[in-house]
Order: sequence, then C-alpha cells, then structure tokens
Amino acid sequence: MKILVFSDAHGEIRGMEKAIRTHEMDTDAILYLGDGTAAAEILLGQFPDIMHMAVLGNNDFGHAGVWECVLELDGVRILCTHGHKYGVKSGMEHLCQAAIGKEADLVLFGHTHLCADFTMEGIRFFNPGSVGRGRQRTYGVIYLDGENIVSSFGKVQY
Repeated sequence: MKILVFSDAHGEIRGMEKAIRTHEMDTDAILYLGDGTAAAEILLGQFPDIMHMAVLGNNDFGHAGVWECVLELDGVRILCTHGHKYGVKSGMEHLCQAAIGKEADLVLFGHTHLCADFTMEGIRFFNPGSVGRGRQRTYGVIYLDGENIVSSFGKVQY
C-alpha cells in the first residue's frame, strides 16, 4: 500500500496537487496532518477515491474535524496528529507516550516543518515536513507491506 503524507500547506495547494498527480496512478491513500485543512478539503473533492483523512492543526481555526485519529492500514496501526498538542517542537516524549498508549506502530505528525523519520520505543515516527512553507517544500511517501514500513521524502518544485 502506498500512502502520500502532507502537512503544513498553509493555504498552498499547488504543491500537493503536483505531488498527487505525479504519484496518482499507484497511490492508495492520502493523509493530511494539519495547518491548511481547507486545502485538504479541496483535495477531497478532486481525489475522492484516494484522499483518506485529515486532522486539524493549530492554524486550522474555524474548521470542523478531529485533532488526531488512529487508523489501521494494511495491518499497521497509525496515529495521525499535527503534533502541536504534544509539544513536538520541544521534544518527542509526550507524543511517544501517547503512541504507546494508543498502541501505534507508526506515528505521522507535522507542525515543525522539518522532515523526520526515526524509531523511538519501538515505534516509527515520520514527519513529512512542510509542503507549503520554506525553501525545501516536502511531502512523505510511505509504503506499507504488512509489518514493513518503507518511507521516503519528495520535494515539490514550483
């Protein structure tokens, strides 16, 4: 299963559209991790078969939705959150404890605008960076195959 992961578009939808069109033929799901949820809502209309879900971020004022969710895809239990409620800019301890409590195999988070891919307490953590801000506008690609998780980062060129 191939999943595209976006976060922190901050109103910039072009990068996500470009990345989706590049990967559209073999993408099974798209997950959005907050701060620009309005853009994710537009993508839902454009790609209803693969736009799976979005969570709210600290800049998603006035949008209905959830701050986090746990879903299972291809046998992998995934915690999706923006990360601000766990203070991820100051450390990963709170998010790690939440992931343990929710029995997550994989945690997808944003908020920092920096790409990250690491394992902590036996749990995989992945941040796709920001698709809408900064010089390096990035997104994530996750491949799930049972218990195997393979990840990479893509860069959006304008």
